[in-house]
Amino acid sequence: MACALCTGFSYIFLAFLILKIFEWIWRKRRISSKELAEKYVFITGCDTGFGNRLVKRLDKNTPINIFAGCLTEKGRAELDEATSQRVTVVSLDVTNHESVQACFTEVKKKLPHGKGLWGLVNNAGIMGFSGPMDWVDVKYCEKVIRVNLIGVIDVTLTFLPLIYAGKGRVVNIASSYGRFPFPVAGYSESKYGVEAFSDSLRFHLRSIRSPCDVSILEPGFFRTNLNDPSKLV
Repeated sequence: MACALCTGFSYIFLAFLILKIFEWIWRKRRISSKELAEKYVFITGCDTGFGNRLVKRLDKNTPINIFAGCLTEKGRAELDEATSQRVTVVSLDVTNHESVQACFTEVKKKLPHGKGLWGLVNNAGIMGFSGPMDWVDVKYCEKVIRVNLIGVIDVTLTFLPLIYAGKGRVVNIASSYGRFPFPVAGYSESKYGVEAFSDSLRFHLRSIRSPCDVSILEPGFFRTNLNDPSKLV
């Protein structure tokens, strides 16, 4: 009996090992520059911070084509000036559904026929008021949640047809505060929501056997415009 049990565990371990080897091989797979040159990604919140740096890094180090969503005219002008022709800067206010729809129409129009998005990075976000919870009221929480959570949901669901067409991936920028609460009005709540929405979307994609996927990134406390003390109100 004991011998049979050991044999069973051996087979399970061997199957697990083979699975991990295949996973390692798959993750080591490299995409050629020629393939990347035919890919398109869309990134939100590119005026400053992570989004701005991601666009510039991809533009400098890869041949990939990028749509960069910016809220302000200043952000659009500066990013357009600093990047190549492979970067298309578009106007986007994630809190305004009409703006999201207009951005979708513009991106779809500029994509080559039959092409979709290889990636959608939901990066736009704000911090909000940091301090005792009884110093704020619901309007502070609502403002943060409108950008960080509702904006992510609206952009994702609007652009999902292009993700399907490109067999792409949705990347949602969450936060470690989405797991460990911190007294910033609406921030942890919004990031908890991003985690839940991402899991729900991933479940849906698997249920319909879609090749698309969802990833969550949880940055720590980096120095960006997001945590500029003068803007934490």
